[in-house]
Amino acid sequence: MFHTIRTATLFFILFFITAVTAISQEVQWANELLRYSSQYGQKAYAAKQVLGKPNKLPDAGASPVAWAPAKPDSRFPEYVRVKYKTAIHVQQIAIAENLNPGAVYQVILYDTRGKQHKVYENKDLIVPLTPGSRVFRIMIDRTGYMVNELKLILHPAAIPGMNQIDAIGIADSQIPVHAKINLVEAEEYTGKAENLGPAINSEADDMLPIISADGQSLYFGRKLHPENIGADKADDIWYSTRNESGQWTKAINPGAPLNNEYHNYVAAVSTDGNQLVLANEYSRFGIPAQGVAISTRSINGWSQPKNLRIKSFYNLNEFSCYHMGPQGRVLLMAIEQHDTYGDMDIYVSFKEDGLNWTEPLNLGPSINTAATEGSVFLAADGKTIYFSSDGFSGYGSFDMYMSRRLDDTWTNWTEPINLGPQINSRLRDFYYTIPASGDYAYFSSDKNSYGRSDIYRIKLPREVRPLPVTLLHANITDAITHEPIDVNIHFEGNDTGYRMDDIDLEDGRLQVIIPKQANLILSADIPGYFPIFEPVNRFSPIHEIQFMDYNEHDLMAEMDRELRLEMTDSLELVLNDKLQAQNLDQIRLEYHIDNSEQVNTTNTYLPVQNTNPDSLKNAMRKDVEQEIINEILEQAENDRNYSEVIKDIEAVPIRAGEIIRIDNIYFDANRWYLRPESDESLDKIVDFLEKNPNIKVEIGGHTNSLPSDDFCNKLSENRAKRVARYIIDHGIKAERISWKGYGKSVPIADNHTKAGRRKNQRVELKIISIQ
Repeated sequence: MFHTIRTATLFFILFFITAVTAISQEVQWANELLRYSSQYGQKAYAAKQVLGKPNKLPDAGASPVAWAPAKPDSRFPEYVRVKYKTAIHVQQIAIAENLNPGAVYQVILYDTRGKQHKVYENKDLIVPLTPGSRVFRIMIDRTGYMVNELKLILHPAAIPGMNQIDAIGIADSQIPVHAKINLVEAEEYTGKAENLGPAINSEADDMLPIISADGQSLYFGRKLHPENIGADKADDIWYSTRNESGQWTKAINPGAPLNNEYHNYVAAVSTDGNQLVLANEYSRFGIPAQGVAISTRSINGWSQPKNLRIKSFYNLNEFSCYHMGPQGRVLLMAIEQHDTYGDMDIYVSFKEDGLNWTEPLNLGPSINTAATEGSVFLAADGKTIYFSSDGFSGYGSFDMYMSRRLDDTWTNWTEPINLGPQINSRLRDFYYTIPASGDYAYFSSDKNSYGRSDIYRIKLPREVRPLPVTLLHANITDAITHEPIDVNIHFEGNDTGYRMDDIDLEDGRLQVIIPKQANLILSADIPGYFPIFEPVNRFSPIHEIQFMDYNEHDLMAEMDRELRLEMTDSLELVLNDKLQAQNLDQIRLEYHIDNSEQVNTTNTYLPVQNTNPDSLKNAMRKDVEQEIINEILEQAENDRNYSEVIKDIEAVPIRAGEIIRIDNIYFDANRWYLRPESDESLDKIVDFLEKNPNIKVEIGGHTNSLPSDDFCNKLSENRAKRVARYIIDHGIKAERISWKGYGKSVPIADNHTKAGRRKNQRVELKIISIQ
């Protein structure tokens, strides 16, 4: 790579060093370049690469993210002058030398008045024996002046080969400053990497894995295999699926049109598994150009790949890497363009319509360096990326890193975290893929392989997993025939910035990723059916006490409700603050909550008479508080963990006598005043009746079994009447609407469980006639 570099023998020492965290120490790395004598390159090896903390150390060797003078072994001094964000008294200068250390000749400090102070000089150019890299620490008496600038002078002829400086720091104490790898403070990896076995791996190169969102399908590239297409046996796409026992089936080459005589590999698979994102454009008439193509699966197999049209797309590099986000709207790519920071950078492009995509946007300096970034993978949460780089402190060559997006600009990211020595090594580590569950990383390696590279997986510590999501499986069928329905699905509600294109279902099956905190409605208008309006957000039991009916004669049930309404908000506030700083087990221990104990949350009490209400309420307070805390922590644990939800949705045909249950209509417990949360569902009914003016309906009210019979009859009648009044007040003629209260006489679920009572307490719409 460097034709003019003569390198000394390097002794590579792998450091596991932590940064000094003593309270009295203040370490600053240079943040502004003022002047320099020369530089080896305009981007890589430029003088500005000396800014910031070390990006190569504790590893050793040449690095594009370090400063190198233009001429190795020059007989003339070379220098760089830098500035620091805050002026401090100095007791230590830390110089990170990553290649051929020992050429430091002089160090000059500048006080806030611009006066210079020479604090180090190596007149005799005596060079101590050093490894391939070092943090050269110069300890001095505490300066009586405040320092905000530094000049470092090298004598390149002192050390054969190119001299490189990774970073220059100043500190206000003599506690030795060390370079460190940015590792997350995580639990240990719970196991070693496991080979996926001979069903997946062969004697050929098996690499470039892409796991499906549900973890049931694995696509990968296989090189130089005798069953590959073409004379050169270039990379072909292969795939395997899990069988009923969870084992991988023998990998299969799907053949054309996915594979041809050129290099083929999968860059991403859609959440439902029916679309593949393919690297390189596909052409029927010659060598494909760089780019991205998409193939869709139908009952006839995979379609001929269609090339994406990315505005102003070009790549100056012979290599590239692509990955599409789980919702099919975001395309990440590692390419080299004129605005890259060095070699390949990671860019993002957004879907406009059809096959058209926006001009690539550079993710910025938090992710991209003067070195090479690639192998990018966007996790199911749409915020966490995993990528390879040789531009951050690591364990040698390319390492894998993780970073999270902080906003919707796509240029503001957390500092990349090295995935650690269990994943990264002295070799080139890249191409990691993670299912929606986020629990395992799949990757390729040539360690202990069946042939060349094999595919492995390793369990990830929680701290380096993506943010948790919900994988929604929905089956939409005719309520009468139970046959699947072809339908166009869309999602309503975007309070978390979640957005997805409409989805056409040919077989009524849907598989999508939903953000944990998203409050969404799955909606579909199907000719001949009542509209589908299905909530898919999580149901929290914490606040359901507001809505769940209870025995009107049960004093304890009434007090339980009052206590919960009184305490829930304040407990949520306190616990949410604690959850920012403590883990769930610590909080459970603090509140004496044992997971093995079954907490009473049924809210069924025997009627109590002739008891002092205040005394009884105080006696109940502690137990109710414990129940609320347990529910809040259970919800927090659910929010922190991946989950899968299966919804069997029945579309009800529009015909006389059919009954449709209307979800998300809320009343206060034992009351019949409509809550504002009900408006969205009620408006859907109004919209349906406006579009179908020939239909007459009955509104039916139903309760759970806890209140008395007479109370339930009155309650359900009044609730049905309230819903009917809302519909009439919004423009539907009164003669088309009737109402009836059924009390607790028509349950649809078990009233002995809270979930069953929740289903039974409902509002239904019955089609009376169609004229």
